Amino acid sequence: MSDQLKDIFDGQQSLPENNHDLATHLNNLAELYRSQGCYSKAEPLYKQAIATAKSFSPQDHPLLATYLNNLALLYQSQGRYSEAEPLYLEACEIDQRSLGSEHPSTVRKYDNLSDFLIEVVREGQESVLSERPLVQKLLTIIKERKELDI
Repeated sequence: MSDQLKDIFDGQQSLPENNHDLATHLNNLAELYRSQGCYSKAEPLYKQAIATAKSFSPQDHPLLATYLNNLALLYQSQGRYSEAEPLYLEACEIDQRSLGSEHPSTVRKYDNLSDFLIEVVREGQESVLSERPLVQKLLTIIKERKELDI
């Protein structure tokens, strides 16, 4: 596996800094590291993918939303809830604007946000969350369902 990773990473050197493919490769490599639990290797790659995407894409490009969402998933898996929340929200907003509310990618982003908030409630960490209306509304719904044991 390490030879494959090296080949992928070496391929980065031949791509321009603002190349769409570079951002995708960085994200994919970060996803691989995250899936293996190598969070410290994944995080800088996600951040570089986001920075690369922001340098060449409009700020509402769906791929940027995917990269933000993936970094949020990483932070969530580490219990870094206050860092994950704004990334989930930004990813949802980008997909909402660029793809619409019915698009499967948008729905998936909101599902991830909901799963994240359920975990935060389960862990008793609501105090780290923002007061943004969407977050507070979803927290209310989650808590009501929890009380009903749904």
